[in-house]
Amino acid sequence: KAAHAKILADSKALNDELDKLRASDANLSNELAPLKQQIKDETKAERDALKPDNKAIADLRQSFSATFRADLKELRDAKLAKDSAAAQAARDQLKTDGDDYSNQLHDLHTKLVADAQPFKDKIKTDKQAVWDKMISLDPTLGPLVDQLHSDTTDTTNTLKADDALVKADLDKLQQDRQDASSTATA
Repeated sequence: KAAHAKILADSKALNDELDKLRASDANLSNELAPLKQQIKDETKAERDALKPDNKAIADLRQSFSATFRADLKELRDAKLAKDSAAAQAARDQLKTDGDDYSNQLHDLHTKLVADAQPFKDKIKTDKQAVWDKMISLDPTLGPLVDQLHSDTTDTTNTLKADDALVKADLDKLQQDRQDASSTATA
């Protein structure tokens, strides 16, 4: 809660200073327009470049949808016929098809992420250019942005460390339970 309150306070201070900048510089929108347009252009270019990847993922889902329906029909039919061997074969086929789908989807997703990365890097640089321009117009913004970033990073790191401690405690608890169960049955 304390970290959340600190980040909210940082955000409010930054927004208040941005409001002052907007009020003092009637031309701010025009000054930032080319930089913001660059972000829009890169975002559109990213969306267009990723269309084939997204289509490949959609096509994979569609093709495996029919495969899974057929596998489930086989399983249902085998169960209705009370044919345990056919039911097991259908379960095995469903698992094989599920693994195949998962592997192909993972590969397509990996490609999508790789194809998107150059655009994400460029958009990040473009967004930083907007902030750099605003900071050049109002140097007071710089320390406020830095403080918000620092507090956000600190909070993220604290949460990650706490998550790791909780996971370690849960793992230890699980191991202790297994040990106690083994001791009780011995």
